[in-house]
Amino acid sequence: MSEAGARESRLLGASLAVAVVVAIVTVSFGLVVGSQSILFDGIYTIVEAAMTSLSLVAARLIAKGADQRFQYGYWHLEPLIALISSLLLTFACLYGFLEGLNGIFTGGRPVDFDSAAIFYGVVTVFSAGFYLYLRRSGRRLGSQLLDLDARSWLVASILGTALGLGFLAGGLLAGTRWAWMVPYLDSAILTLVSVVLIPLPLRTILQVGREIMQIAPEDLDEQVRSVAREVAARHGFRRFNTHVRRSGRQRFVEIGLVAASQDAATTFRTLDRIRSEIAAALGGANPGCWLTVDFTAEDEWI
Repeated sequence: MSEAGARESRLLGASLAVAVVVAIVTVSFGLVVGSQSILFDGIYTIVEAAMTSLSLVAARLIAKGADQRFQYGYWHLEPLIALISSLLLTFACLYGFLEGLNGIFTGGRPVDFDSAAIFYGVVTVFSAGFYLYLRRSGRRLGSQLLDLDARSWLVASILGTALGLGFLAGGLLAGTRWAWMVPYLDSAILTLVSVVLIPLPLRTILQVGREIMQIAPEDLDEQVRSVAREVAARHGFRRFNTHVRRSGRQRFVEIGLVAASQDAATTFRTLDRIRSEIAAALGGANPGCWLTVDFTAEDEWI
């Protein structure tokens, strides 16, 4: 396993351990104070922890590299796990929304708002700090798994802020002429938070859906076509064609170059030099780019 892969696994493992602890504490606290929204937060965290455990397994498989069964490696697991995680979180948000509405229509319930506000003050600060740490590490390693995990901590900090402010408002309203609203606050917060959170997993579903459907990413397609066009013009090829797709952090690039005539003579050294030019223009030869360059004199082969 490479150093980057080992670091990715360690960070995902640490995130998983912390998420499990936070989830257990949150669910327990939600039961003590009788809050639907805190219970929702705990369940949401449990789902994320389960997905982080899958991400950890995927990271170790990706770091292992290709084998006889998966000859392109395990890169396809990144978007697949991201899709499963986002679908589960979307359903959790829909459930939270409906449960919140049900609480409002059935008269709400009393909650210990003061204790809840203090609890979420601590949770929010911790979640925000962990998010910043994972985001910086994920960008440095170019890891979609760490980026996805960092987003879950961002969601936790946003959710904690919203819940903390809501509970603080509930504590301030008690004993005023608006006290009749207090029993409805917990359900109202749950409904609002569910609506605010649901765009996050939906956005991820759209993004990874494109990868799973193997839709060519526009930025990569434009970059590869530009490189192929320059190389074809510089070395006298009369035509070129390209195919690209992305799977997680892995890029698959295929370039076909058609010689000016069937009688064109060259050497393997020259062809390898052209391949090296293309690889350098695309960021250099690295495990994150599966590059294939075909040379032919017949259009049908590209």
